[in-house]
Amino acid sequence: MTTRQISTATWAGSLPDNLSYLAPTQFELIVKKLPNTKYFATGVNIPSVNIGETLQPTRLGANIKLPGDKINYGELTITFIVDENMENWTEMFNWMEGITASTDTEKYRLLTGASQSPKYDGSGDPEEMYSDMTIVVTTAANNPNRYIRIQDAYPSSLGEITMDTTVAGGLSYVTCTASFQFTSFEIASTS
Repeated sequence: MTTRQISTATWAGSLPDNLSYLAPTQFELIVKKLPNTKYFATGVNIPSVNIGETLQPTRLGANIKLPGDKINYGELTITFIVDENMENWTEMFNWMEGITASTDTEKYRLLTGASQSPKYDGSGDPEEMYSDMTIVVTTAANNPNRYIRIQDAYPSSLGEITMDTTVAGGLSYVTCTASFQFTSFEIASTS
């Protein structure tokens, strides 16, 4: 008769090195094109990530699900307090107007640095429509811990500013939400 060896689970081993929780208030947002937003950011999300699936047909009653070949990122959304001069809201609004040239093609030219030639001469840099963003996640002692680097971001929506004289219970400040699309992101432990 053969005796079977029963081994203990290897995954139930040691405790993690760090048992501290991630605090939702421990972050800093850095956006090259939005310098006036850095100190007023009150919220940011690390975007969701998902992959599609491929169905493998079978002769049986159920198809087999296989991982897809594309990765999809959700929107990056920030919430910020609007400063008294509305500079942070305005810089985002101007960025959006420059990307779309919705009311004046001169705004696109200024954004990309194109020349003032009557015909488009290929000057300027279309990459200026985008900006990299970094979310610096800090420890409880406010030391940088992780850097979430978002590549090629651009604003896709800018929320309204609501003014309200019936705010009860003390002073509250006007906040706004903006959403961004981007190419990809990475998480690193060094800047």
